Amino acid sequence: MGIIGNSQDCTRVKKGTGVLACYQKLGQPNGFMEVDLTWAASIANDDLLLAYFQVEMQKGNFVPFLNATGFEDTSEDSVFETFSTGQKAKVRSGLPEFSFQYNNGYGWHSQVSTHEGFNNKAIVLAWDNGVFGFARDGDTIKGLRRSYLEVKNFKNNDGTASSKTMIAFQLTNAAMMNQDMYLVSEDTLDFSIQDLKGVVDYDVTFASAPVAGSSTCQISVLAEINNSIFGNGLGASDIKINEKQFRE
Repeated sequence: MGIIGNSQDCTRVKKGTGVLACYQKLGQPNGFMEVDLTWAASIANDDLLLAYFQVEMQKGNFVPFLNATGFEDTSEDSVFETFSTGQKAKVRSGLPEFSFQYNNGYGWHSQVSTHEGFNNKAIVLAWDNGVFGFARDGDTIKGLRRSYLEVKNFKNNDGTASSKTMIAFQLTNAAMMNQDMYLVSEDTLDFSIQDLKGVVDYDVTFASAPVAGSSTCQISVLAEINNSIFGNGLGASDIKINEKQFRE
């Protein structure tokens, strides 16, 4: 079927108002998804199904940071030069810069802190009315390239306000966000965007010493941020071994 974007179900949302008054509106920004710079999808041939997202998350190409409890637009103003005649000319456009607040506790904060970086990932924006904002590049969609991503110091509960995690980032191309975003509504997907969950990191250790020549072994699977949580019921398809993180 392909990826349907910049589309609104007029018959359901705007009954009787006609197509001209019907377009994809945006709610309040309430998170984003970090995507790998190598990721792209064909608008004509790919389908953004839940199974597709789950595979990309297992690959590490998608990491959702959704359901934020606060948002601030900290974008810089465009820079102008004023000539002796009093006329102004734009030197460069101010780059989009956003900050999101989350109330997910210290365990989550310690995990997201590993995502700090510069010019190494891209961003897909998300709004609370169930819309993703991708970058359109011809017949494909991809993420909006970012410069920095910073996870600010953990803010403790001070007796009047709860603990918080603040994540800030800057996009590198203002025109791409302002002119070339491809908006995909969850009305065209088979899942709710806000229900999208990321990959859970587990510590995997041998429960007993492996036997030489055996094709099986017993392992212990415990959640990394809480070792009291067991990975019961996991099958082979739920586990991906990352050789770079393997420790003897």
